[in-house]
Amino acid sequence: MRKSIFAFMVVAVLAVGASTAAAGPNGDLISSFRTELNQLKDADFDGFDRPDGFITPFVTGPLLICDELVVGTWFSLVGEDRSSLDNSSAEFRLDGELLDATRTTTKRINAADGKTWGFTNGVPVLGILDAGLHTLEYSIIDDGLGPFVFSVDLDVSSTHC
Repeated sequence: MRKSIFAFMVVAVLAVGASTAAAGPNGDLISSFRTELNQLKDADFDGFDRPDGFITPFVTGPLLICDELVVGTWFSLVGEDRSSLDNSSAEFRLDGELLDATRTTTKRINAADGKTWGFTNGVPVLGILDAGLHTLEYSIIDDGLGPFVFSVDLDVSSTHC
């Protein structure tokens, strides 16, 4: 009996430690990136709910960013035709430097307004940006069209915390 209680306690401590390690800004950003398309299933969907630190590519800037905030950036593409989405690609650059982006697999979504396909592409955790002015740039090539280039200026400072 003591052995099984001890084993249970070890498992419980490991589970609590694992959930604590995944929590926080990095975990929130990564989780939101991985599960973003699930939000389309909500009947009352009116836009994506993204965590603090998310930087959207589709705004005019400059965006005011706290120099202590862990940030990430991505976008999701959806459409009725999987093959056109599979042929889409993107590049992400910070101050001209190519970032190591990741992309979810293209998956079928039973969205509230019908069946569609989608994927999420980006850099879930960029980290904490150095104070100063930065430019985040996105180049999207959609099934042989484009590239479509979007950029946003970032003003990173402790005065924005």
